[in-house]
Amino acid sequence: MPVPEPDDVAAEPRFLSVETFARTIGVSRSTGYNLLDAGEVRSVRFNNRRLIPAEEVTRFADELLAQAR
Repeated sequence: MPVPEPDDVAAEPRFLSVETFARTIGVSRSTGYNLLDAGEVRSVRFNNRRLIPAEEVTRFADELLAQAR
């Protein structure tokens, strides 16, 4: 009987650091924090870190594109 393989951990992270979010959308780390402080991007606090849900990248990009029309 074959040994079952462990469930894969999600291939994509559920949360991004501010630095990773900023790099993904092509802005500086400080601009990433400014977006958070302005309420433009959602985040959660965990162990003194601000983490951004990964889907915020798509939502934020879609919002920018809608504004450009």
